[in-house]
Amino acid sequence: HRYKFTGNHIDLMNAVKSLFILYIHQCIINADLINRKHEIELIENKINFIKYAEDHLAAFSDFNNKFLQLEWKNIKTGEPPFSYTFDSCVKFIGEAGMGKTTQMRKMYLHLLEQVAAGEVRLLPVWIKLSDLSEIETLSLKDKILEALDKYSQYYSLLLKNNTIALFLDGYNEVLTKDLQDAIKRTLSKAIDELHKNYPDLLIVMTDRTTKSTPPCLTKNVQIYTFTGMTPDEMSSYFALKATPEQKAKLDAYLSSADSAWLKTITIIPEKLNSLIELLNKED
Repeated sequence: HRYKFTGNHIDLMNAVKSLFILYIHQCIINADLINRKHEIELIENKINFIKYAEDHLAAFSDFNNKFLQLEWKNIKTGEPPFSYTFDSCVKFIGEAGMGKTTQMRKMYLHLLEQVAAGEVRLLPVWIKLSDLSEIETLSLKDKILEALDKYSQYYSLLLKNNTIALFLDGYNEVLTKDLQDAIKRTLSKAIDELHKNYPDLLIVMTDRTTKSTPPCLTKNVQIYTFTGMTPDEMSSYFALKATPEQKAKLDAYLSSADSAWLKTITIIPEKLNSLIELLNKED
């Protein structure tokens, strides 16, 4: 027997096509869900986040003992203090010796501590950008792969699943005499592409100014700068960096009339280091 179709054959064919497309679409969705589940299981089975964090913390076991927590403010809101949250990109700006690298290192170590405690699943990666000094060897990706070490084979998978946190130190220090502009453009493009392809990737940077920020981060970064040191913070800094005898002399100087000029400038750690060095030379 022949099947007898009633109605408009074109409408019937369109209905069949729509049903077929619906099934194909659902298959694609299911395939994506399966692949996503597989990727998550692969990361969970192959990446030991806690061991990674513990190994990196061991390299900086005494760092916290040499650090003074200072106040940094958000240049957009003017609100201090800087808090260690990891839900947006961050940039520390300011002059040399202000403590940008130290502040970012503190954030890096704090994140490692959270990972080691099993509270966060991220692989914090520290990149010293000044190492990228030759155009022929310039590759941010290569530096990340080197830092990831045995997990480098999962580079794309880790980025896709937002399980890498990039700490890029010294964006302003990427230079060579003849190739500085080319190197910075190449690096800026590499950072831009990472942020474009993986918009939830955590990127933390240090730089001298906001003007050289890679374009993609201009509107998507919380920018902080140092507010300057109070007398109490200066005294606490001397306790970390100077001998008790030197600290007593420095504290006395800070409270004397001769130190009035200090109130007219922004005091940063590097300037206090210079005072300590001068005192050492006198001794």
